[in-house]
Amino acid sequence: DKVTASLHDLLHSGASESEISMNIDAFKERYADYGRDRRSAIDFHLKNVERLLLPTTTTTVVMRAMGGGGTGGVDGSTSGASASASASASNGTSKMPSSASTKHPSEPKALFQLLVNYLKVSDEQAKALKDSRLVARELDTAQTKALEMLQELKHCLTEYGEDLEEGFSQIRNILKPTQAAQFLIWVASNPACMHMLNELWSKGEQEQEQLQQLLQQNSGDQSS
Repeated sequence: DKVTASLHDLLHSGASESEISMNIDAFKERYADYGRDRRSAIDFHLKNVERLLLPTTTTTVVMRAMGGGGTGGVDGSTSGASASASASASNGTSKMPSSASTKHPSEPKALFQLLVNYLKVSDEQAKALKDSRLVARELDTAQTKALEMLQELKHCLTEYGEDLEEGFSQIRNILKPTQAAQFLIWVASNPACMHMLNELWSKGEQEQEQLQQLLQQNSGDQSS
């Protein structure tokens, strides 16, 4: 196997224990579950997930505006943002009012009012939009929960990697570097061993699922 070829060559060349140990360290960083390359890949993908969970500009504006839909009715005045929108409409143009035309355009209520006037929303549409504020609130809560779950996943993966590294370090302290290298070569050269481990893993998962179902069934029987 190409992955363990260098270890194989070192063993057959009569290399020292320290030289083999250094090669195992390099092997660990490149291929181990807790190695540098695996940690870097996990970090890269988690950062991408976090970036994709953040709302786009459009979503942010919509959610913020819908949040302001429930703070008051759609007034008929034409002050501030409303006046700018009305003036544009009367001139036959459709320009979005500038931020200077309203006192606090980023506040939910002001933003909602600005969009209502800019889009020439009817009273019926405005009422329906105001009713959507609950959906916006639910989406905001869901996003917060998703980001919290992602942070928890990061913590679990970090803890998992540290536990693995500690466990394998203890094993390496027991074995000589040559023995550890022989073990790595043996695993890589025996696909049947990996198949056996996968079978045991699958069997363990099935037993856990059956146990969980049994516990749920017993809990349901007791409650009834």
